[in-house]
Amino acid sequence: MLGSIYTMFNIEQYLKKFSSQIQDTFLHKEKVSMAIAEMVGIEISKKEIEIKHNVVLLRTRPIIKNEILLKKKAILEKLQEFGITDIR
Repeated sequence: MLGSIYTMFNIEQYLKKFSSQIQDTFLHKEKVSMAIAEMVGIEISKKEIEIKHNVVLLRTRPIIKNEILLKKKAILEKLQEFGITDIR
């Protein structure tokens, strides 16, 4: 019986950690979206943004992506506090 309590405790901690990571990713996507809207004037949905290994991957039309990449340096400066290192 003691083993099952210990197992439940570990599962609870794991789920809390997983939930925290999802919230962090959601907030980072929101900040990326806001920074792009502010710097470029184009609104990007969170569905079009993916973050992997501190790199923002944009899944949007090429013309929009090009506009964003023209101001990449300024956007990265704004996102530096969140650990974002590149935009692709």
